[in-house]
Amino acid sequence: NLFSVSEKVKNNNMRPINNNEISMELYDLAYKISLSLDLSYGAIDLIQTKQNIFTLEINLSPGFMALEKATSLNVAKEILNYCSKNLKAQ
Repeated sequence: NLFSVSEKVKNNNMRPINNNEISMELYDLAYKISLSLDLSYGAIDLIQTKQNIFTLEINLSPGFMALEKATSLNVAKEILNYCSKNLKAQ
């Protein structure tokens, strides 16, 4: 379970959040969305206001440069390993 925050937020009314600032409510929503879509890998873009949380988009095949930077993992290799293990299990 990894959350990354876009560095592209430039609007004065929004700011990126640090991973330690992610509320359980945001975490639960992202987790429920991923389960409902049977999403093993993807990106769920959420925005939280003082009153609501909105899902902006769900990317089933997102880029992963920021994820690699945040984790120091070879994400493509990890995805291939995951797929290979799951295919063998079937």
